[in-house]
Amino acid sequence: MKTPVPSLALSCVLALTFAMGCSVSYDFQSPAAAALDGITEGTLTVDGVPLVVQAGTMTAAGVFTWGGSNATLYVVSYDGLGMVSSIAGSPQIQADTSVASVHDGVVFLFGPMFTPQQITLSKFFTGEDCRIFADDVLYGDFEGNESGDVVIALPGGASKIGLTALGVESPLGASDDSDYFVTLLQGTMP
Repeated sequence: MKTPVPSLALSCVLALTFAMGCSVSYDFQSPAAAALDGITEGTLTVDGVPLVVQAGTMTAAGVFTWGGSNATLYVVSYDGLGMVSSIAGSPQIQADTSVASVHDGVVFLFGPMFTPQQITLSKFFTGEDCRIFADDVLYGDFEGNESGDVVIALPGGASKIGLTALGVESPLGASDDSDYFVTLLQGTMP
């Protein structure tokens, strides 16, 4: 004789699973992320959930323009997603050009089914800083550490997360060229 599965217990498990949502991770060190290499805007899809990624540069007026700019997304040997700007004499893997007045960054645009939770930055060391915006509002400035990896909790409900390393101007007047790779972006979907 088969023992019936208690329907109440099963429905509680299903309800708990639905409430927690399904975890989604965008891994920028994966071969799939290499499709973003060398472009100003692209889409990375994981488990059917699209993520639009755009490169951007700051105008002289201090406003960022995203996609179709002088900066490009750069994925190097699956080290992660970084930035290259053609404005500097020789392109570098960084989120800030060597020209103090020109800054670049990356923005992630989420669909309504994705709730961001955290982002992991690597090659991001003590003294270097990353500025994060949630829906175009400054979320915070984050400094690296000697381990090279920093995990940053993101505000839930944001439809757009932007990152830039504006850097701290040195006494010589040049930017400190803070740089980083985005290696992982994690969140949930219902």
